[in-house]
Amino acid sequence: MPVKEYIGLSKVNGPLIFIEKVKNISYNEVVEINYKGSRRFGQVVTINDDVAIIQVFQGTEGLSIDATSIK
Repeated sequence: MPVKEYIGLSKVNGPLIFIEKVKNISYNEVVEINYKGSRRFGQVVTINDDVAIIQVFQGTEGLSIDATSIK
């Protein structure tokens, strides 16, 4: 199955990131978060319609709203 990649965040709030217009993402799914060569991991904690909320294990400090990618 191909890996889906989303670029850009809609919001950052503490250890949580929000992404919109998501499809085929599952609750509790572990995701990879990349920004400027730095790789972090997180877990999908909520899905509402087409918005996913992901808890970032290593924290969100320094992530860019526009340039962060999630796989």
